[in-house]
Amino acid sequence: MKRARTSLSRPTILTIAGITCLQVFDCLEPFLEPAGEHGLRAGYPVVSLLLILCYLAIAATFKRSASILESRRLSSALCLGASVCAGVVAFCTFDAPHLPTWAHAAALAMVVCFHCALNLNFLASLCRHGISTVILCLAVSNVIASPVAAAISLTGNGAVIIAAVTLLPLCVLGILYTQNRICDPAGQSPETNQDAAEESDLETSRDATAMVRPVVLMVLTIAATSFVRSFTPAVLDSVSFFGALAGSAFVAAAIMGSGRTVRFRSLYQASWILIVTALLLVSLADFAPRLAAGVIGNAGYILFDIFITALIANACRLSSLSPYLAFSITSCGGAAAFCLGGLFGSAFSGATPYTVAITAFFLAAILAAASNLLLTDDDYRTSWGTIRPSAEHDSIAIFYGSLPATCDAISQQYGLTPREEEVLILLAQRKSVADIEAELFISNPTAKTHVRNIYRKLGIHKRAELLAMVGHPSTASAASASTDGD
Repeated sequence: MKRARTSLSRPTILTIAGITCLQVFDCLEPFLEPAGEHGLRAGYPVVSLLLILCYLAIAATFKRSASILESRRLSSALCLGASVCAGVVAFCTFDAPHLPTWAHAAALAMVVCFHCALNLNFLASLCRHGISTVILCLAVSNVIASPVAAAISLTGNGAVIIAAVTLLPLCVLGILYTQNRICDPAGQSPETNQDAAEESDLETSRDATAMVRPVVLMVLTIAATSFVRSFTPAVLDSVSFFGALAGSAFVAAAIMGSGRTVRFRSLYQASWILIVTALLLVSLADFAPRLAAGVIGNAGYILFDIFITALIANACRLSSLSPYLAFSITSCGGAAAFCLGGLFGSAFSGATPYTVAITAFFLAAILAAASNLLLTDDDYRTSWGTIRPSAEHDSIAIFYGSLPATCDAISQQYGLTPREEEVLILLAQRKSVADIEAELFISNPTAKTHVRNIYRKLGIHKRAELLAMVGHPSTASAASASTDGD
């Protein structure tokens, strides 16, 4: 059974659909602002502030938040609440008197909670895929979301925008139920909870300080692109989104055409060149160069976003780094950078071309220095140290490469059925019952039945025994540690 492929399976398509809906919704959030200019160039400082606070709260309590955010009831409530609140706010913005301040703030808080929780859920689901699939998911979702968001914004039609912000959360809810990814923690068996506790003892959680350099790099890059975007002519602001379409389409075509992973170094270098080019074009005061800067800057931003998200997802997949912690920290930094970059650019709206040129060159120099100081050759291979480039990491790669053959031999020896062999492979990959349901499209009771049958046939009682049987590197590390202690 081939595990690494770039074809679009059903779970991958559903993941793309969910991320696409959230990206379109994110582009329409400026229309929900309580005051100021409505549209894609509004900068949405209120929404950005609420996003920052929400992501910070999740990062501070990520161990508890992970189980809460995966709750079926919470996700359903957030989707339904966001649909109602966003629809009411948009209706009052376009067709009725404005809401009272407290009501508007409460509605925005619900919308932001929906945005944060579901965004982290989908990003966490990417961590179970190979790196090529992650890049493909992000690229294809941007190919779809960019023209849709631009078209809706260009219409400026209140009815269209109200319908969009009302229906998108409901679409996300439908995707989640179809995908069958949401699993109420209360529905997990004590055996599953015991396994999770044992696995947490086998692996030490990575220190969040590993995310400092990627967050700094993300803040500088997104702030620079937001600065460029603030100089895009207002009447053609939505046109710059077609730069995102071009960049993501190129990456998607490269992945699907060659079937090979896009090199991280090439992806980042391309994004850096595009963003620096956009900064240089901003220094020119003419209409055409600044419009080109907006398009090129958005293309560079999309390439960087795909790069940083794929690198972090890969780090979470190959290490014990929590995806909820990693993505909440980086998302918080991204929201802060976008807001600050836009405000910084707005402060130069009345400045002379010479002042803007000096500032743009200064930002380009900072990006050049950051690319050398914050992203070294080792970082490409180890995701800023979260993946250890040691013999232990090599043993993990060898283990996953030989896992199908190992499970096939165990299946023949102990008389497992083909479906039980598939479940065995997922269990050996430390997948939870919820993950097994999602990947095999089976119900929770069926997944638990397969797990019990496997344990019974193999004569084991705990996940640790299964991992030892298949030769998981974590069991070797634990055995070595106990021997050293003796």
